[in-house]
Amino acid sequence: MFVPFEKIPSSAKIWVYFITQNIDNEKTNQLNNLLIDFLNSWTAHQQNLAASFQLLNNKILIIAVDEQHTHASGCSIDACVKALKIIEQQLSINMLESNLVLFDNQEEIFGVYLNEIKKNIANKTINENTFLYDRTLTNLNDWQQKGKVKANESWTKRFFV
Repeated sequence: MFVPFEKIPSSAKIWVYFITQNIDNEKTNQLNNLLIDFLNSWTAHQQNLAASFQLLNNKILIIAVDEQHTHASGCSIDACVKALKIIEQQLSINMLESNLVLFDNQEEIFGVYLNEIKKNIANKTINENTFLYDRTLTNLNDWQQKGKVKANESWTKRFFV
């Protein structure tokens, strides 16, 4: 069942997805409606999941489950990915690109594919002070504390030698 994001506890389990292209207000509204529809019917072992989402800067989708209510299971996670694939097709967007890393240089949020990070550092598109969004975090509190970090404080610091 969908619940407002502000009602989700900081202990919630999260999944972070990056949208590869810019989306306009119409697609944002469609995405919001499709996600609410899915979350209202999302279950794990026939139990409703207390779930929500947040769309940040029209680029970062966070799906959250309050596991104090019901734990997300492998099958429910698969159902979520399947729903996202359908939404991707309906809206002609890409949210499941696992090789994309999002950076923020204070002027724009931009995506770089993993195999292009070194090149972007060499040409100064990414520097030590560019922020990186860490999609590997799985807890809402961790995301709120460490979801956006400077590139030289993340796993990309090894490229700044």
